[in-house]
Amino acid sequence: MTVRTKEEKVSLSNLGDGVAVEMFDAELEQVLKDILDPNKKPKAKRVVNLKLTIAPDEERFVNDWDVQVTSSLAPARAFSGRVIVDRDRGRVEARELLTGQQNFVTGENVVPIEGREANDQGSD
Repeated sequence: MTVRTKEEKVSLSNLGDGVAVEMFDAELEQVLKDILDPNKKPKAKRVVNLKLTIAPDEERFVNDWDVQVTSSLAPARAFSGRVIVDRDRGRVEARELLTGQQNFVTGENVVPIEGREANDQGSD
């Protein structure tokens, strides 16, 4: 445990020999990685919270402290597609609808619902 001199005031940068700043930097790194994740919503706001709790004793001389750093990341992007459901010899089967796909039971060309075209990834 490091004892500070009278001249050295407690600050965020020296609290716990810098642990609060290290914790914040680590959490910020996670947020920055989340921003670059193509599977996350790009415009979603991310938040980094630093909470410092101080609990004084009865005489207010000795104070315990606790640092907590948390973050809120972006939710994952939703993905949608289209699935064809039909029966084959009494069994229910489903296949993802892709461009130019034929019905897997009858072999007929599938017409997209409501005239919408489907792309090769199975989504609009």
